[in-house]
Amino acid sequence: MAKDNINYIETINILYTTYIQIINELDINNIISEIDLIFKKIKIILLGISYLNEFNKKTSDMLLAFGEKISCLIISTFITLEINQNQNLNIITIYSGSYIVTDSNFGNANVLFKETQIKLNKIKETDYNIIITSGFISMTENEEQTTLGRCGGDYTAAIFGSILNATRVEIWTDVDGIMTSDPKIVPTSETIDKISYNEIIELSHYGANIIYTPTIFPLYKDKIPIIVKNTFKPDLNGTIINFEKNKTNKIATAISNIKNISLIKVYGNYLIGKIGFSGKLFSLFSNNMINIIMISQSSSEHSIYIVINEIDSDKAKYNLEKVYIEHIKNKEIIVEIKNNKSVIAIETNNFNNILDISAKIYPIFKKYNIPIYTQNTSDHNVSLVIDRHNLISIQNILHDDIFGHIKYINVIIIGNGLVGKELINQLQKHKNIIIIGIANSKKIIYDNNIECSYNLSNIINNFIDLKVSNKVFVDCTSCDTIYPYYLKLLDNNISVVTPNKKANTTHISLFNKLKLYNNYKFETTVGAGLPIINTIKKLINNGDKIIKIEAILSGTLSYIFNTFSESDDTFLNIVIKAQDLGYTEPNPKDDLNGLDVVRKILIISRLLGLDMEMYDILNKPFLSDECLKSDNTNDFFKHLG
Repeated sequence: MAKDNINYIETINILYTTYIQIINELDINNIISEIDLIFKKIKIILLGISYLNEFNKKTSDMLLAFGEKISCLIISTFITLEINQNQNLNIITIYSGSYIVTDSNFGNANVLFKETQIKLNKIKETDYNIIITSGFISMTENEEQTTLGRCGGDYTAAIFGSILNATRVEIWTDVDGIMTSDPKIVPTSETIDKISYNEIIELSHYGANIIYTPTIFPLYKDKIPIIVKNTFKPDLNGTIINFEKNKTNKIATAISNIKNISLIKVYGNYLIGKIGFSGKLFSLFSNNMINIIMISQSSSEHSIYIVINEIDSDKAKYNLEKVYIEHIKNKEIIVEIKNNKSVIAIETNNFNNILDISAKIYPIFKKYNIPIYTQNTSDHNVSLVIDRHNLISIQNILHDDIFGHIKYINVIIIGNGLVGKELINQLQKHKNIIIIGIANSKKIIYDNNIECSYNLSNIINNFIDLKVSNKVFVDCTSCDTIYPYYLKLLDNNISVVTPNKKANTTHISLFNKLKLYNNYKFETTVGAGLPIINTIKKLINNGDKIIKIEAILSGTLSYIFNTFSESDDTFLNIVIKAQDLGYTEPNPKDDLNGLDVVRKILIISRLLGLDMEMYDILNKPFLSDECLKSDNTNDFFKHLG
């Protein structure tokens, strides 16, 4: 704000007033003069920023440090006052910036441990019962203010704990401990009671951000346990991190992810037989300060996959093209960069579980037609690169499958006619099926009794965003406005189940795309409850050649004409009765005009590999032109009578 000459004084005054209110509520007014002095310094710095119109990381560190100092001053004063009312303890307050020494990498400074240890060792000579210190802030050897970057407060605790020989270090956060997955992504995540240092280091590398990696290493080196607890639920046990493996019957410890990555594939004839090419390639990344998250390559080095943070993608592309420009021009080296990717990693503490994990996860990826671009397997980890848009849904699905939760199926049903109502009755008998919502052409009612007007696009987008696994979208309508969304649903790992024949009988290009998804279920489009489609698929997959199919393709027409031939009732009344019994399509015209039979023939033909469209099937309707041109059911019955 100061840099852009925006009125920052008002914001600073609001901040000051907030602190004073807190101080008054805690009845520690004796520190107000110190707070006034700190705010005076803040205003001077902001004034300089405003005049110079310049704001850099060094100045940012100076300002951020004031916030930590104020918090430390308030907390330490209050705690000292409270404790000493009941017991006489020697409590000392220090600022971490006076003890943690770093380089001058402002904003994310690197700790100089030798110099820091010399300073902190002096505290050991002090008589104290409790130390209260700030976190996050540090100084260079020239006493320039620096900060420790992300999770700097936890890092400070680890540094103090390591050098001062603590028996344990507690990290207080906003979750119950280390979880089996990120609870913001996977609501069914569970707390891990105990986890080893090796596992937490691996999880941190692959995106589990409860504990930042630099926090771990000082304590790992000195074998000091870490306890992670929830600030808002202090009675919970949390998670203990030490060198012991947790004994469990689960095949995995946790699932983590790195959301925003780029996948670089380097391949070409130039790589064949070039000893040391990969080493030089990795040095290129290192020399340009590009962190490599994951590597996968063939034994011949003919192709190398490198995973980096997406923010470094342009830098990597520039340097690769700069170093290998001639080879790229001659197409001896090809560089492909795929953005919008994510890494999903499954961690285990037992090498023997790797095969079990693989056996569980790969069929799931096949079922939902989710591509895996590359993978890496070690003795304790399976890591996969996938499209970012698949991350949330597949992480939920994998988590529930691996950790053995009850596999709830979450269903939205569009269409509550005869078919829809009967389906609802059947689904309600199953405890593991949750009907999230039921919709007709006017409204949708969700399971929390919220009612909304019908907007198909909103319904689908909300369902995609819903953080649950095993989502199923059921289209029980006969309309042609829903199937255009099928691919979007399937691409977001939502199964589609439908008796609606429209999607399978529109242009064959759509049918060919839909049939690739194992979670696209259209069995009831032909043969009602009989497994005709599945049988045909199995015959073809087994190498059988289907020569001929004979069938009564319309139970509706069979019922209507058999009844008509044996009854004195009118044809109209028989059709109306068939509709009442649920034997017809919502509009019986779709049965009697022969289109329903045509669609079934077309679906079967396409399953057999025939490249056919609706117009390729001869259909001679027996209805009058008035019936065929009717716009609705009532109009159809009027002309049928």
